[in-house]
Amino acid sequence: MNEVWRAAEQFALTGEVVDIKEHGDGNINDTYLITVDPKLGEPFILQRINTHVFKRPELIVANMRTFTVLPVAAL
Repeated sequence: MNEVWRAAEQFALTGEVVDIKEHGDGNINDTYLITVDPKLGEPFILQRINTHVFKRPELIVANMRTFTVLPVAAL
């Protein structure tokens, strides 16, 4: 769980991580609910990609970026 905590701290940009709990019961990836200091930030989901199933996880990230980027007009 220490490596999950370290990873969560990299994404908790608005507060300190105060709790981590497994979330759901996925068959492929591990999913965690990350709670940060409620005065500073919102909880978020962190998912560990199973690299035995997804041999090139960087392609998953690239795909997510393609479909989640805001249009320039929205900025």
